[in-house]
Amino acid sequence: MLSALRIFRVVWALALTLTLCLTAGGTAVAFDADVRGRVESGEMRIGAIDVTLFEASSRDAAHPGPRQAKVLGQTKSGPNGYFRIPYFAPHDTEAVLYLVARRGPVALSTIVGTVPREEFVVINDLTSVASAYALAQFMAGRQVTGGRVGLKNAASMFLNLVDPATGAIGSVLASRPNGRTTSTMPTFVTLANISANCVRDRQFCRALFDNARPADGSLPRQSWPAFGNLAKFPGLSAAALFGVFEAGHVFYRPVLSNAPNAWTLPLRFDNDGTMNGPGNFAIDRYGNPWVINNYQPGDSFTDPVCAGKTLYRFKPNGEIFPGSPYTGGGIDGPGFGVTFDPHDNPWIGNFGFESPPCRRTPQRASHNRISKFDLDGKPKSPAEGYTNGSVFWPQGTVSDRDGNIWIANCGNGSVVVYPDGKHERARNILSGTTGIQKAFDVAIDPMGRVWVTGNETGKIAILDKAGKPVAFSPIADSSIRRPMGVSSNSHGNIWVSSSQVINPPCPDGGRAQDGTGGKLVLIQPDGSLAKGPPFEGGGISLPWGNAVDGKDNVFVANFGSGIGEGGSILSRISHFCGADTANCPQGLRTGDPISPDTGYTSDALDRITGVAVDQSGNLWAADNWKFAADPNSNNPGGKAVVAFVGLAAPIKTPLIGPPQQPGTPD
Repeated sequence: MLSALRIFRVVWALALTLTLCLTAGGTAVAFDADVRGRVESGEMRIGAIDVTLFEASSRDAAHPGPRQAKVLGQTKSGPNGYFRIPYFAPHDTEAVLYLVARRGPVALSTIVGTVPREEFVVINDLTSVASAYALAQFMAGRQVTGGRVGLKNAASMFLNLVDPATGAIGSVLASRPNGRTTSTMPTFVTLANISANCVRDRQFCRALFDNARPADGSLPRQSWPAFGNLAKFPGLSAAALFGVFEAGHVFYRPVLSNAPNAWTLPLRFDNDGTMNGPGNFAIDRYGNPWVINNYQPGDSFTDPVCAGKTLYRFKPNGEIFPGSPYTGGGIDGPGFGVTFDPHDNPWIGNFGFESPPCRRTPQRASHNRISKFDLDGKPKSPAEGYTNGSVFWPQGTVSDRDGNIWIANCGNGSVVVYPDGKHERARNILSGTTGIQKAFDVAIDPMGRVWVTGNETGKIAILDKAGKPVAFSPIADSSIRRPMGVSSNSHGNIWVSSSQVINPPCPDGGRAQDGTGGKLVLIQPDGSLAKGPPFEGGGISLPWGNAVDGKDNVFVANFGSGIGEGGSILSRISHFCGADTANCPQGLRTGDPISPDTGYTSDALDRITGVAVDQSGNLWAADNWKFAADPNSNNPGGKAVVAFVGLAAPIKTPLIGPPQQPGTPD
């Protein structure tokens, strides 16, 4: 008697022979690649399930419109779940291929990668959740379409969550600084168990669909797209979906013991602990996050640390980029200011962070330098940096689309501009002109106007392209108190993080504060504030930076704390409905919180300052400051950056001006 596996192999060989011989003129078709694998759920192999190999539809500036994913081949799995699909490899060697196995309401998936040859992959519940989160922002049912850079990078982030060759948990998720040190792995595995129960019981599928609806409120039809919806709006039915999990069986471990406040999957990246106080991001055109770092490494909370001298560059999947971190060019304690100009050069504002008395270098930090690098990490500014324009404790450092570099002088209220990036032509727009003090952050709106937060005065200065105040500048309102970060959306609305209490030490001011509170303020293009009170809720707690995604929704980095399981102190991300309510869950209006009252808390986070959106739909957060027992400790710098997989709508990077969707022409 032939075993079931041997029968499957014989049948498959006959089918492949027939396929190769079916031609109009009798000439055999020579496929140039194939993908082999197995479909399973838990310990159960799944036979007779339809398996389709897709090429994700990529677009760029030359082909910006959405297109359907291309079917490269399809088959049914054999009795033991094995399958093989021969196909013609796409001419585009960077095309992302993915597999979907479907039967009724069940859809399992995995990402194959970029034009592999003779690859063996497992399709199971873990790979399905991982691919759904990695591709969440590109999914429309079973179709996957998006920017080519973002798709390729999403495929690399997928590998952090799962090993497609075995279907097991990926090494990045399974090990430090992730692994059992955060709740991300049990959250991921809990979701995989919901998928496994759906495979075995359609009632579980229905319960999943009820709690994982897209923005339009419609009911998902299959499980894989449902998990993609969950990635985009992870906090809407967290407790209810955990109840669904508890009603089923456990096929994978470890799992959560209590309901999360949101089904987010944040991954930590720490470069072996050499970072100390990452402050903010700029993401280049290839999706690589560049991170500025406040301090040099220290040994303990009591170690007085010196100003950071490094610029970090990570790959889109969180690996440290070869040759990074970079030094030179005058880097000296950068704080919040980092940007790319239109020529792909990163610029850094050197605030001069240090914890006096600094013991490891012979001189104190400077507070008047701007650094410039090229895309290879080589400094273009001299060893002392650029000091033109009376730079003074610089924080927000932002390029506009003409290549002008705008610098907020936190040491006073002036703004420095380097026209076309020419430091020798620097102009200083004095605080008497801006009308603000402690200038902190800068945003550029679609008209090219420059919006600058004044932390001390609670005002917002607005300058035209020539650096002259517009008629309604500065803007003042009782809701704007101690403002920090500022962002423009694609319509020219301005979002301001009104911290209420944060007083940055430039040169004097408060140290780290704890507690809750804060508001998100929306200013319309004409300078008027949005009707009604400023926006609260969603876990907002001492808001610092904020970022607008490709669908104009808003994410806020909270420097304050939230309460996690067992009373633990956790930091959190807040998520708000933007100007286009069609991109928000049903019933929400502009400024309504999408995140729960707790925010998206995570034990992967410390106090957060900067957030940024990449081309793959990941939200990056900077773990800047630890929740030390004494908030005035000398060295409470955070050690990691964190990527929330699939949480935000992709934007074109680098971010220069307001956000644009990938594929938008320059």
